[in-house]
Amino acid sequence: VGDVPTPTEMANALVDAVVDLDLTKQEEDSCLASLKKARTFLEDGRITPAVNRLDGFITGVREDMADGVLAEDVGNNLQAIARDLMAALSP
Repeated sequence: VGDVPTPTEMANALVDAVVDLDLTKQEEDSCLASLKKARTFLEDGRITPAVNRLDGFITGVREDMADGVLAEDVGNNLQAIARDLMAALSP
């Protein structure tokens, strides 16, 4: 059985996935704002606000997909990672 990543590791992977995209600085900053705040909440053990920030990230990804900023496959992948992280935080 492989190592299961911690929620913080999952959040870091999501941040890395966004950084690896070919986005403008403004688009990247917009995506990263919620993720970085969610990661801070996770590190502080504040699960509910972290989940709320991840939910906001998913909403932003959907909007970026609708606006053509993110390709459908990329947006779907980011949403899946965020949902997996949210699921890992659920009791």
